[in-house]
Formats: sequence, C-alpha cells, structure tokens
Amino acid sequence: MYLGAVLAVLLVFGVLYEALPTARWGRTLGKKLLGLQVRDIEAHEPPTFGGALRRWLVYSVPGLLLVGVVGVLWGLFDRPWHQCWHDKAAHTFVAG
Repeated sequence: MYLGAVLAVLLVFGVLYEALPTARWGRTLGKKLLGLQVRDIEAHEPPTFGGALRRWLVYSVPGLLLVGVVGVLWGLFDRPWHQCWHDKAAHTFVAG
C-alpha cells in the first residue's frame, strides 16, 4: 500500500516538474538555471507532451532499476547528437 502511494506521488511529481514544463517551454527550472533546453530533433521546438512524458519515463524507470546510469553515460559516446536513451526514445536533444 505504501509503495503504491510513493509511486503515485513520484508519478505526479514527475509529470508536474519534468513533463509539463519540458513540453511547454522546453526546460525545467534546473535546465533554465543552467541555460539548457530540450528540443525535438526534427522541428527544433519543445517536444510534445507525449514526447516529454516518454522522455521522463525512459529516464526515471531505468533509473529506479540502476540501469539508467548506462543510459545516461550513453550520451558521452553517442554521435552526432550525444543523446542519452531517454532522448533517443523521445526523439529529442539537449541544446545549450
């Protein structure tokens, strides 16, 4: 029961903090402070809500399983966009 409540809170927080601002403005508060933006590869606009949600889910679910570290490190070696797994899933990239 507690696990379900914790997962529900994490889901709501993730949608409100990550998916909605990414879809609306292309960045969260942290990305804004660092001068970064998430952009769609084809349109170079902020991703759709579905893309932003997919990006967050592919980032957070493997992160809970500790496999997400590999997905994030993937961006160091990916060419030409330096995309992590969550960016590949959502067809996005991070611009500075």
